[in-house]
Amino acid sequence: MNSSEAKSLCESLIHADTEQEVIERLTEAGYWDNPAAWRDLGDEPENYSTVGNQQSRSEHALAEKLINAIDTKLIAAAVTRGIDPEGPQAPASMMAARDAFFGQEIKDPEALSRSITVAATGRRAPGKPSISIADNGEGQTPSTVPRTILSVLKGSKKRIPFVQGKFHMGGTGVLEFCGDAHNVELVVTKRNPDLLPQPVDDSSEGDWSFTIIRREDPAPGTKSSRFTFLAPEAEGVDGKHGVPHFDNTALAIFPDKNRPYERQAEWGTLFKLYEYDVRAKTNMMLDDGLMARMRLLLPEPALPIRFHECRDFRGHSGSFDTTMVGVIGTLDADYRDSKRDNVEWFDKFEMDVGGERFTCRIYLFKNKAAADNYRKDEGVIFAYNGQSHAVFSKDFFRRAKVKQDYLWHSLLVFVDCSAISIRAHEKLFMANRTQLRDGELKRALEEELQDNLKGHQRLKAIASERRARERTAQPAVSETFKNFLEEMVRKFPLLASVLAPGLRIRNPHKPAAVAQGDKPWKGRRFPTRFVFKGHESGFELTRDANLNSQVRISLETDAEDPYFSRYEEPGTFALYQIVEGERVPAKNWKSPNLFRGFANFSLAMPADAEVGAVLTYETEITDPSRIEPFCNRFMLKVRPERIDHPWELKEPTRPLKSPSSKPGPDRQDDTRLDVPEPTPVYERDWSQHDPAFDRLTAMVIKEPPPDSTDDEQQGVSYDYYINMDNVFLQTAQKENPKRAAAYRARFMHGMTLITLALIQHDVADKQRRSQDAAEEEDGSARVNVRDRVGEVTSALAPLILPLIDGLSAVTEETEAESMTAVAGEA
Repeated sequence: MNSSEAKSLCESLIHADTEQEVIERLTEAGYWDNPAAWRDLGDEPENYSTVGNQQSRSEHALAEKLINAIDTKLIAAAVTRGIDPEGPQAPASMMAARDAFFGQEIKDPEALSRSITVAATGRRAPGKPSISIADNGEGQTPSTVPRTILSVLKGSKKRIPFVQGKFHMGGTGVLEFCGDAHNVELVVTKRNPDLLPQPVDDSSEGDWSFTIIRREDPAPGTKSSRFTFLAPEAEGVDGKHGVPHFDNTALAIFPDKNRPYERQAEWGTLFKLYEYDVRAKTNMMLDDGLMARMRLLLPEPALPIRFHECRDFRGHSGSFDTTMVGVIGTLDADYRDSKRDNVEWFDKFEMDVGGERFTCRIYLFKNKAAADNYRKDEGVIFAYNGQSHAVFSKDFFRRAKVKQDYLWHSLLVFVDCSAISIRAHEKLFMANRTQLRDGELKRALEEELQDNLKGHQRLKAIASERRARERTAQPAVSETFKNFLEEMVRKFPLLASVLAPGLRIRNPHKPAAVAQGDKPWKGRRFPTRFVFKGHESGFELTRDANLNSQVRISLETDAEDPYFSRYEEPGTFALYQIVEGERVPAKNWKSPNLFRGFANFSLAMPADAEVGAVLTYETEITDPSRIEPFCNRFMLKVRPERIDHPWELKEPTRPLKSPSSKPGPDRQDDTRLDVPEPTPVYERDWSQHDPAFDRLTAMVIKEPPPDSTDDEQQGVSYDYYINMDNVFLQTAQKENPKRAAAYRARFMHGMTLITLALIQHDVADKQRRSQDAAEEEDGSARVNVRDRVGEVTSALAPLILPLIDGLSAVTEETEAESMTAVAGEA
């Protein structure tokens, strides 16, 4: 075809929105049914084994396309500045490249985002949208397209340190989600003129080129499909047919507001994914739309991306396009904006695991509803170069080793793995960038993260505050309920196993003496001291350290709590080991958790540490205000491994003393209650709970937040909340108002007994199984007892009162009459 015909066909394919339209246009041009016009993708006839083995979800595959757009922008920026992307002057990381090449432009993300765009066109739900991705990065020439964009397993980027993609594999992941019967995708591209060699030997190298990728069904005698691309042009110097191309100065490939192909580009690349099978088919701009999903999959992209909703949705002129900077940038802006209050608290800390550095960010939302504006089931997101590589669900926070029942619905944690080595990346992540690889590094990282979240002092304080709000008054131990339980156990001895020792709950309020000691803390922005707890400046600490245990070190300070995590002028912490008189960066340590004047950090012994050795370490803390840093040296005497004994329920070795009537920390059993008495929850307070109660809720249990006296040896402990405005309880009371008080007592006592039975069953089940083996990374291997209690009691709520009434009427005579009737029928 000539240049004019090629341009006309290209533009018609750009504006097509269904696979059928593409087939019709190529059939009219005489190409669709002409095998000679098609060439194997990557020049590999068996390419389906690669293309079909990419991402399992369409959103993840789309994220790869966007990462590739960022890659090409960074590469183009390097080359136009005379920097060899593979040379020694190339930036060492993606973020370093962003800062070096776009340091000024990134200050205006709205303008910069216009160079990478995503546009949705075509049909609204239930139909599938077509997705167009455009960028003005490198672009390709007609001759290079087959060995770059259309290649498979040819790693032209594998030696570039600051890009994410390596082998041109991720970009093919979208194909299985395109179209319907033939998985069609459009590619349009033109090389950046500044990147063309001078002089240009072939004038067509400055042309726009395009092609269609499609899937062909397995041919007779073959076992799989294959992907091909349109290549009807004459053979080139390589003896292979080329892609169509045309001479044109500019082409409209970028959207403007809700108009999809409006802005002209003098070079760049456009991918169109026809009828793309995304789950979020609604307006892209909504909380459950495609952009929100991309915001999580690309939590911190190196460059901003502009999203455009170009389907026929209603809205004002500013509601069709917006800039996406990733969920981290969005949350940071929310936290800084005094007019927005979705994010209640933020912290940042670092971990060293096996010599690999990880940076963690904690975002705590004010409640579940606020959290759901930004994420659904995600709890922990592991990111590399701004892209999500693996996720733990929010159930992670309810693990016994994390113990955040009061916060699990409103926590979101990011673990930035960008600083780890290439080999560590291979050990930690699967190649599809959606899963962690089970191994020693993954397990060690998981343990460190669990320990940090469980021991975080600020999280403990916030959890305790939320707990106090939900438990508006201390539930008194009901003598009626105690007598009821004693009588039930006397009549039915098997119930004693349900009320086994250890099934006691903590007092929801601090002892009076402790509560009076809580005072507001306000530290200094720039502290004047960091010293070992209980000692003066210059003191050198010496202590024992077991080989298999974390060593915890505590520093006293007058620094404010967010000293290390604040956005502006933060403090920095470094830990060194003194080896032969020289300071070398220490390994396997976690940055300090700073709370109310104490900075606690921990570290593990080096793998080559020997029993009896003395290891010397030095901390260094500084900030922009200091000329000299705070330095503290400590010595660790290496001791043998400590043996931990498995936890189990045990009978008390001696009877408990009667509690003293005096408040305070010395009071016997001051923080334990023998009999569970649920906190009643009424409709007026449903919304105060997180998650909120509703008319069907019956019983909810939550594990109290960890505190300084927390010890897993203390047994099983839960807070109980019962819905006294449950719809079935209310119905029974309205039908028989004279028995309302009895119904309330029966409902509460019955649900409490059922809950105790479920908890005891869970305890016994844990004793039969290894907890570590049962808790998989997403926490879904075992049904959580808190979920089970909620589901079972909700299911039994309509039956519990009729069941109690019905069973109380059953006597020996009733049973005899029933058996006689059955015999008569027989």
